[in-house]
Amino acid sequence: GFVAISSQGTTTFTANNNTIGSTVTANSINCSNASTSTTAQTLHGIEVLTSATTVTIQNNTIANLTNAYAGSGVGGGLQTRGIYCAFGVPTITGNTIYNISAASTNTSGTTAAALNGITLISTISAGATVSQNTIHSLNSTGASGAIVIYGIYYNGATTGTNVIARNNIHSFSLASSSTTAQMIGLYLGGGNTTVQNNMVRLGINAAGASITNTYDIQGTTDIVTGK
Repeated sequence: GFVAISSQGTTTFTANNNTIGSTVTANSINCSNASTSTTAQTLHGIEVLTSATTVTIQNNTIANLTNAYAGSGVGGGLQTRGIYCAFGVPTITGNTIYNISAASTNTSGTTAAALNGITLISTISAGATVSQNTIHSLNSTGASGAIVIYGIYYNGATTGTNVIARNNIHSFSLASSSTTAQMIGLYLGGGNTTVQNNMVRLGINAAGASITNTYDIQGTTDIVTGK
């Protein structure tokens, strides 16, 4: 697998103004092993795994990443994510994530979904901000199964003020033959969160063509309130 920037053991983590992958060349970072085993083949642009208390991830471009892993494994090392934050009080703002492709046929959702733009699962303390990020052209190439794509997956603190605002999410695509495969712009898995002024457009792919398969397409899903 491949992780461009990883934080493991620092209390204050800052990743600002980086370019991960080419902004124009397809498959510029390519985990090319098309294995179907359960051996890890992670592909993360930026990850925060342990110990951090203050996290700042701002104004990065993460583009043209491809993970050829073609199995259905659900282990933590088998997902493809632009940004993954599991610890700290994060400020994740102004990032652009696009042209991320994954061949996994993993059918799990939530934290184990095959493809995510931004995954935030830090529940330690309040103050999370996820705003003004642009996430588009996430492409699942797995041929079968109820594969799940998320633009933003969020499960944060249950107290205080946490904000998801002014994100622009669009142009996902699926290749699966399954009619229960999902693309979800913003998934709220837990926490006390203010969600405002986000733009989500799904059902049209990156080429501008309508998606005619009968997939489960959801702009925003909030399992906390059941909406």
